[in-house]
Amino acid sequence: MPQARTADNSLARTVIVVMALLLACAVAIIVALDTRPSGGLSIPAGSHVVHVDEHDFGIHIPALTMPHGNYV
Repeated sequence: MPQARTADNSLARTVIVVMALLLACAVAIIVALDTRPSGGLSIPAGSHVVHVDEHDFGIHIPALTMPHGNYV
């Protein structure tokens, strides 16, 4: 019967090690995501931003005069 207990202890240690590694990976991912800058899109220098509204089946662009250049 001593072999059965050794196998159970070995399995329990393996499960604990795997769970600890998964926890460490989860913490590392959370920290990495938390340090990312929020705000989404970075606008290239010299570009203009146009805010557009989307409703049901259409897109509404405000009436404005747009000079030549790059738009996002």
